[in-house]
Amino acid sequence: MNNRRLLQKRISIAVLSLLLLSTLAVIFLSSPDTDAEQPQVAAGVPLYPSCESMLNLILEKRIQLVAIDFDKTLIDIHTGGLWRHAASDLVPHVRPELQCLLYECVKRGIPLAVTTFSSQKTLIQLVTDTSLRQFAHSRNAMHQPSNIPVFGGGIFLDGLDEGKQSQLAAAMEHFSEHRLGDGTIAASGVVLIDDDEDNIRVAKEDGFQVILFQPISDAEPRQKDNGGEL
Repeated sequence: MNNRRLLQKRISIAVLSLLLLSTLAVIFLSSPDTDAEQPQVAAGVPLYPSCESMLNLILEKRIQLVAIDFDKTLIDIHTGGLWRHAASDLVPHVRPELQCLLYECVKRGIPLAVTTFSSQKTLIQLVTDTSLRQFAHSRNAMHQPSNIPVFGGGIFLDGLDEGKQSQLAAAMEHFSEHRLGDGTIAASGVVLIDDDEDNIRVAKEDGFQVILFQPISDAEPRQKDNGGEL
């Protein structure tokens, strides 16, 4: 009798163990794989947008004006508006991703503007035009004069003194005047590409589309490089 009870007890324990293992297996298999669903990005490091990803956003959002910052965005150094050498010396500093984006926007007839705090407008126009010419040549394509306008320097409109508010407003007014009856350009139809988080924040609060452009290689502290002493 005792042996039978002992056997029944062992069978019961075995059954309970199997049930417990089955339950744990179901829980494990049904749990979401958080690592697979949510790719981890190092804290504080923004994604580095490619030419293709930026162009896709512009086309998807039906952007009517692309506004690009100059220092540390279009080019990979910070001139501080004090560049003392030729424009050709700055062309190698144009970022390939944005050189490509300029070309693709010009090809599609999407209006472009450089919105910057620099007052060296002629220099910036020479840099953008030369860069586009070189990119078109690398594609064996015909270069189309871009004449990308530059809005910067002393542009400070009343009540628009945060971030790139004045530069963006001036660019929107300029292109709205050339839309031939298509109406004014709304903030939601403009994308600002900038490396400065404050400029991006202000633009986003004002209803603009934004792309924070901060390559990982630029994570080190900024240094001005204007080709001479500061």
